[in-house]
This record gives sequence, C-alpha cells and structure tokens, in this order.
Amino acid sequence: MPAVIDVRGTLGALLIGCFFAVLLSGLVAFQACIYLRLYPSDKLMNKVMVIVVWVLDTIHTCLICTSIWIYLISNYGNVEGHLRGEIPITVSLSIGVTSFVTLITHLYFLRRLLQLSKNNWFIVGPTLFLAIGRVACGLTTTAELIRVKTFPAYTQHYSVVFTLGLSISSVVDVVITSGMCYYLQESRRGFGTMDEVIDSIIVYTINNGTLTCIATIVSTILWLFKGKNLVFMAMHFAIAKMYANSLFATLNMRKKFRGRAAPPKENANAMPVIFPDSFNRFSRNRQGRTDTFDFPEVTVTDTKTLHVTIEKTVDYDGGKDQESGPSSEPNYPSPLDIQMKHEVV
Repeated sequence: MPAVIDVRGTLGALLIGCFFAVLLSGLVAFQACIYLRLYPSDKLMNKVMVIVVWVLDTIHTCLICTSIWIYLISNYGNVEGHLRGEIPITVSLSIGVTSFVTLITHLYFLRRLLQLSKNNWFIVGPTLFLAIGRVACGLTTTAELIRVKTFPAYTQHYSVVFTLGLSISSVVDVVITSGMCYYLQESRRGFGTMDEVIDSIIVYTINNGTLTCIATIVSTILWLFKGKNLVFMAMHFAIAKMYANSLFATLNMRKKFRGRAAPPKENANAMPVIFPDSFNRFSRNRQGRTDTFDFPEVTVTDTKTLHVTIEKTVDYDGGKDQESGPSSEPNYPSPLDIQMKHEVV
C-alpha cells in the first residue's frame, strides 16, 4: 500500500507562501517605479541601492517560484524524497538573497539613525556589527543546506545558526526603530507644523519597523516549534519582500513629509481676485442725464478681513436733490463698480 502523507503543512504551506511573496514582489516593483519617477535627481547612492534591491528581489522571486516547480512538478510522486526532507538548491539560495536584502535595508536605516543621533557610534556601531552578523548567519545557512541537502540533517547540527540569524534581525529592527523614535522625539522644538510632521514620521517609523520585526519573530517561532513542516519557510519567503517594501516606502515618503514641513507661501490668504487700484470717478447715462459717483482712492493691502465701502447715491428729480433711502430705489452702481477696500483688522 503506497504511503499516504499530509502535504498541507509542507507543500501546501510553501505554495501559499510563494503566492503571497509574489504579491509582495509586485508591490516592490511598483514602489521602485514610483521612486524612479518621483526622484530622477536623487543621490546616485540611493539610485544604485534601489536598483540593487530590486534586482535581488526579482532573483529571490525567481528562486522561490522555481522551488515550487521542483517540489510540485519535477518531484511529483517522489514520496521517498519528500519524507527525507530534501531541499532544492533554490530554497537554500533564497535564504542567502534574503540576508543581503535585509543587510541593505538595515544599512540604510542605520545611516539615518547615525545622522539623527549626530554620529553616535556608541549605538550605531554595535547595531552595525549585529547586522553584519545576521548576513553571516544567512550565508552559513545557505552553504550548509546545500551541503547536507535535507532539513533533518541541517536541524540536527546547524539549527542554531538559522535561529540566531532571525533573532539578530529582530533585535536590529527593534534597536533601529527605538533609536529613531527617540532622536526624532528629541528634535521637537515646539513649532506646531514641524512637530506634527515629526509625530507623523515617528508613527510611520514604528509601523515600518514593527512589520518587519513581527515577520521575523513569527518565522523564528514557527521554526522552533513547527520545524518538522515547512510553514516557517513559507513565512521566510515573505521576509525579503517586506524589507524591500519598507525601504522603498521610506524613500518615497520623503517628498510628502518635506511638503508638509515646508513653510506656507507668502500672501497665502490673499484674495484670488485682482481689483483696480482706484476708481476716482464713475459716470453713467441714465435717461439722457449723467450721474456722477465719487469714490475715495484706495489701495489693496495684504489682509484677512474684507470691508466693502459704498458711498450714498443722489437721484436728481425735477431739479431737487433728494437723498435716497433704502426704499426709494437708489441708483447703485453695478457690483463690479463697487470699490472694495482690504484692511487689516
């Protein structure tokens, strides 16, 4: 009787993880295109960084899709190999690519932390050492998985390396997020608009760092307590995408924060209508007679309150001057002929 195995926690988990990772890879490509369009004159170092991460993410996507093909198509019906826990080389390589994407993201945020802390190497230095150590663990895991070729053999001798790499990644995320929030809080100066921008950056930093940190913690927990299936690897597929999206989103948000922090333009409250400098005299013909209205000469100044000044009119009837009241149908000039005065209150 052929062996019956449950593939929901192994092949099924890898398939779902691949779908989710491909979705995140599409977001990475979208973010990269947005960056290249919004910042054509950005620093060369940032452009190179974006291109490198984008290429690495594309390679990572190709590796995990190839892994699914090997598991589900090439090894279809290979029950013995599945029971042994054979690892395609593409899965091993994807772990190494993930470590490089993580390193580049950490280096970018460490540079920002160094700027915010005014070159405080006491914090940045040890964190940089941990970030490099995380890459070393990832590359060691890749090399050993390629050598031993099965998960049981790897977990028997080198499981601590994979655990250490994920744990270091979480620690670096916490240190960077906490440090940036602290120094951003210290940079508050009591100015309303700037403090609002700083508060927004703090919230964004927390959300950004928490997302990647939670992803690595979940992958670590699944590895430690569900190591016999491949659910942890399905989660690990998405880690590189989350770091890449975190990096690109931060780069693309700069213009929004700069716009909010920019001082308001002069005359922002000025009226959008341009009035004549003065209407000294205004004449019109009415039934063959000429009525003259005198308006004082005015100037337009930058103000917030609009006052309309209207001189009284005089209607000539049978040679007698009669002041027009509210109910005697006064001969007012048209609205466009009313002189408006913009005064400071």
